[in-house]
Order: sequence, then structure tokens, then C-alpha cells
Amino acid sequence: MLPAFRELSENGGGNAIAFDYQRLHDRWFEDESQQRLEEVQKRALEVSEIAVSEAPYKRALIDKWTKFVYSRYEGNSV
Repeated sequence: MLPAFRELSENGGGNAIAFDYQRLHDRWFEDESQQRLEEVQKRALEVSEIAVSEAPYKRALIDKWTKFVYSRYEGNSV
């Protein structure tokens, strides 16, 4: 696993952030909810920046998935 993705999964990646947003949604009326929202948004931004800056970019793989997605959208098989 790439170090960036290991950090995401170990330090509050997408699932943990989604859980925290859900908890905020369910407890919006609590006094600390604004502060918690700001903390979750900060973590979400950090996770997003790590994923974008350290993710490998392999042109052939991107082309493969682009072709696959468009084929599904257009109703054609790959």
C-alpha cells in the first residue's frame, strides 16, 4: 500500500470522516457542533490533499478507466 493511502486509512480516512459527518447531522443541536464541523472539514481537506498530491498517475490506467466509464454511459460494452 502506498504511504499516502496507508495514512488515509489509519488516520481518519473517508469512512471515518463520513461517520463524523453523520454524527454531526444527528447531533446538530449540541453546543460543540460548530467546532466539530470545523474539525471534520479540516480533516476532510487534509485527506483530500494527501490523496491528490501523492496518488500515482498512470496514464494507461486512466485511459482504461475513462474508456470503461464512457462505454457504460453510452451503453456499449468494452
